Amino acid sequence: MTQSCIPIMVANPIIGFTVFDCHFHLNEVKYTHNGCPILDADTVMLRLYRFTENETFVETFTLHVQLLEPDCNIIKMRSRALEVPEYYGLSRAIDKNILTFDYNRKMNLECTISIASSETHLPAHGQLIMGDVRQEQLRGDQPQSFLLERSELRTKSCQQCRNGSCVLGLRVLHNTKMGCEEFLRKGIRYQHLDPRSPDTDYIPVRLDLTDSRSKTLHKTEYAWLPIQIKSGMPNQIPKAVPMAKFILEVDQFILTPITTTTVDAEDKETPKSLLVFNITKPPLQGFITHLSDHTKPVGSFTWKDLSEMLIAYQPPNNSHTERRNYELEVEVHDFYFRRSLPIIVQLSIRTADTNAPRVSWNTGLSLLEGQSRPITWQHLQVVDNDDIQNVRLVTVDGLQHGRLTVRGYPVSSFLQKDLFNGIIYYHHLGGEVFEDSIEFVLCDSHDPPNLSEPQVMMVHIIPVDDQLPREAPGVTRHLVVKETEIAHLTKKHLHFIDVEEQDRELTYTITTSPFFSCVHGHSDAGKLFMVDTIPKLIKDPAALALRSFTQVCCVTGFRPPKQSENIPRHHHEHGRLHLSLAHTVVQGLGADENISLAFSSIQVFTSHLKVEEGGLSPVTEGHILISDVDTKQEHLLLLLQRQPQNGAVELYGVPMKEGDKLSCRDLRTLAVSYRHDGSETLTDEVLFAATDGIHSLEFTLQVKVLPMNDEPPVMQTGLINVVRCLEGEEVVLSSEYIHATDADSDDMKLVFVLVRQPSQGVLRKAGIAVERFSQADVISGLVTYKHTGGEIGLNLSFEILTFVVSDDEAGPDVKDCCYDRPLPPPVPLHRPLPVYDLNITVLPVDNQPPSIATGARFVVEEGSSAALTSNHLFATDPDTTADDLEFVLVSPPQFGYIENILPSPGFEKSNIGISIASFQLKHLKALNINYVQARHMRMEPRADHFVLYVTDGLHRSAEIPFFVLINPTNDEVPEFIARNITVQEGMMKELDLSVISAVDLDVPQDHLVFGVVQQPSHGFLINGVHGNDILHYKELIHHHNRGLLVYDFSMELLKNGMKLMYMHDDSENLNDSFKIQLSDGKHKVLRTISVKVIPVNDEKPVLSK
Repeated sequence: MTQSCIPIMVANPIIGFTVFDCHFHLNEVKYTHNGCPILDADTVMLRLYRFTENETFVETFTLHVQLLEPDCNIIKMRSRALEVPEYYGLSRAIDKNILTFDYNRKMNLECTISIASSETHLPAHGQLIMGDVRQEQLRGDQPQSFLLERSELRTKSCQQCRNGSCVLGLRVLHNTKMGCEEFLRKGIRYQHLDPRSPDTDYIPVRLDLTDSRSKTLHKTEYAWLPIQIKSGMPNQIPKAVPMAKFILEVDQFILTPITTTTVDAEDKETPKSLLVFNITKPPLQGFITHLSDHTKPVGSFTWKDLSEMLIAYQPPNNSHTERRNYELEVEVHDFYFRRSLPIIVQLSIRTADTNAPRVSWNTGLSLLEGQSRPITWQHLQVVDNDDIQNVRLVTVDGLQHGRLTVRGYPVSSFLQKDLFNGIIYYHHLGGEVFEDSIEFVLCDSHDPPNLSEPQVMMVHIIPVDDQLPREAPGVTRHLVVKETEIAHLTKKHLHFIDVEEQDRELTYTITTSPFFSCVHGHSDAGKLFMVDTIPKLIKDPAALALRSFTQVCCVTGFRPPKQSENIPRHHHEHGRLHLSLAHTVVQGLGADENISLAFSSIQVFTSHLKVEEGGLSPVTEGHILISDVDTKQEHLLLLLQRQPQNGAVELYGVPMKEGDKLSCRDLRTLAVSYRHDGSETLTDEVLFAATDGIHSLEFTLQVKVLPMNDEPPVMQTGLINVVRCLEGEEVVLSSEYIHATDADSDDMKLVFVLVRQPSQGVLRKAGIAVERFSQADVISGLVTYKHTGGEIGLNLSFEILTFVVSDDEAGPDVKDCCYDRPLPPPVPLHRPLPVYDLNITVLPVDNQPPSIATGARFVVEEGSSAALTSNHLFATDPDTTADDLEFVLVSPPQFGYIENILPSPGFEKSNIGISIASFQLKHLKALNINYVQARHMRMEPRADHFVLYVTDGLHRSAEIPFFVLINPTNDEVPEFIARNITVQEGMMKELDLSVISAVDLDVPQDHLVFGVVQQPSHGFLINGVHGNDILHYKELIHHHNRGLLVYDFSMELLKNGMKLMYMHDDSENLNDSFKIQLSDGKHKVLRTISVKVIPVNDEKPVLSK
């Protein structure tokens, strides 16, 4: 049966059809329309195969379907259509004013409606909902205008809710199948969801009429219910996407995929995945194909296949020396069958420049199951530039269900000339697999050979119906009919299976009507009829007798003769049926089978037999009661047909065997008993047959076993006996860790008693500490172990939970509402209870932040560096090894920096002098971390500090300052200021602070000493203790009073009143100089002071001769 709504999709040969024989019967192949009202015609593309002994002929043709308005639709649509007034709006409810269903309600027909959304993608722009919109209740403190504005805002926002739950009173319809009347009463509405939608949407429905007794499908009808969207615009045609290139570059002979980069389209109302490209003008040479079978051309394809690169162009198999260009014309169809303007795609085939052999044509093979076919030049063509005769085809894969032969012998490779001569055969092995492939590579005679890419040749196998139907297992082929009733002939009595055909293809033909085996001339021996042809299941003589029926309809009925007294006693009635398989290629395939029919008036009533586990219980007439209207009770016998599986039936204490008989008197005298074998079972059954000597009726006596608690619980094997729990966390003790079973108790009620308390944690159930719990608590995930032992450090911690498994509270495992057994004895009837140790491994967790501490004072000399040690700075973390702790600077030192003298990983050069922002504790311990007092010039810092914290990579400590004490040093060079002086000839000049001055920035200041390293040549540096009396100074000097001359002095003396004087020697030299050196004890600064002498006319002129 072929179904269609989108003809292009149906016409696409890649979709595939059910294979059927050309000689099909009436009503075997049908076209079913799915209710689409848009088109009045459809097209189905078919491919016809004709198989001869040596060749396969394939022809493709189209079947045109004209769609007409039916006269007798069951689904009747009213003229008033459903309308949605605006975007995101709701339609009115679907009721009898919209739809009615016209069918005969007196024929025991059940009418069901299904929403076919998954098959049709409809409704495309909305959804079906149920219920009425509930209005918000008025409040007395709100004006009516406020409530209206609020309602409008809520409506605009909530109508965009796709599940309908945000609108009061609405819910989405999830049940897509329901009764026809229920469909009209549910108040189903259409809710609009897509503002891009056109002005029409559809609700697809499928109506099924099913016979209520035989459950056979009587009739099916499809319809699309239109929805008018008032605010929607008419559907627009699809358009080509301008970003596509519309040019496909193809290599000669190479199958080339077409992508959305080459051609693409879009539509405002239809999702891209539902767009269909119809080929209106194929290329003049080559063809468009689908990669699921690249040997067959296609006439259309979907955008989804195009985007997944499943559509390709197969260029022609002839070669050219120049580039060739072809055109492909396509039209794009949207969901509503509107088509775009023609789209032209240019196909440009490049010439090939290679010496490797290539496949130029590959159409694949088609053959019947089990046939052989030659691979000829029409199926596979090979080209090569220089050595075509020696091209060899080597198979590398494939051939899973067939083999290649040359003159009857299997081969794995062959020459191109063998292919041209048609001596290469593919032989299908005959299995029920209908797809195969041949994967091969081409190589030529060059050294080394030129190889092609792997090539695949598809092999399509058409199935052949060559298997006889076989009888299904468990079929009785025996029907017992009561004289006054009608019996159903079902698959339990008659059922055949054919792996190559569906059940509807199997037909049973009645070759001989039912007759009495000993009285062939009896006029009425009953008949077979279809159950759905009569209104009630009574012996209706008007029911038409069947001549044939199919396997699908094998729920037929058998009517005994009209008059029960006409049935000859002690005779079997039976009919012989002929089974034939229709619609097969091999004609005359069938088999004759018999089915026997027997009348019986024996009635058997049974009740459950209760017995304790391992006990004995009598079987009485209270358990088995037999009656027969035409046989005395002493003539009725019971036959043991099948022994009970978990016990034995005894007659007078002796076990009975299959086939043994017992009478009704044995039941009355309590001679029959059932003995249980003590196994842990709750039920058993005994198959008996009641017989009057002619007829027999099988029945089963059900045995209910009352269990005894005589087996101890046992721990399940394969348990995980180690539970891993994170430090401070809680872990569920699931059935993977603790689980027991008891053969005679309810496993869920087994109790675990904790006999060894945990030392580092607590056992809890639902958050409360417990010492016992049931297995049901374990299954429910309520039992947990919580670690409460605090910090465990870096190492694992272990402890053991010891449990005793008890079944004292479980009782026997009886899942019966009517179990009335007394309570179990207080002392168990089994061995000691098992003990189970559960190991707990507590894993350390890095959940504590590290702590940081400072120690001894850290002192560094000004301008120097000092190593940070663990005496100055240290960190600890109970969860982390010390080597993994890292110090991080938040703010660096103000007058220095931190350095790590170790070289970088992979280098040998030390990192001395490079500032760092973090360092590890292990480097601190190794004295590799230094504080460098770098900023000290022209400043005298006495202290420094930096802020840092320590981290373990996950947590961090608080930030703390680290203080650095700086010992001052004489690191500053004093500044020496010396100015030149001017003095009159023979006079003095005081060298005060304006002439000689010095500044030392060291703190505390150093003692500054001036030393005269070069005395003036034409004067003296003297201590002016005698004021300005120059004559007195000259006289003292004349008398060699050396105490007056100055050789050194300090800055402190100069500041405190010392008069340092320069006195000229009254010579006629007008320039003089002297050198003074300043020293602070470490540094020395030398300065030269120049003296300019102003001459004085103090000499008498001398007359020279």
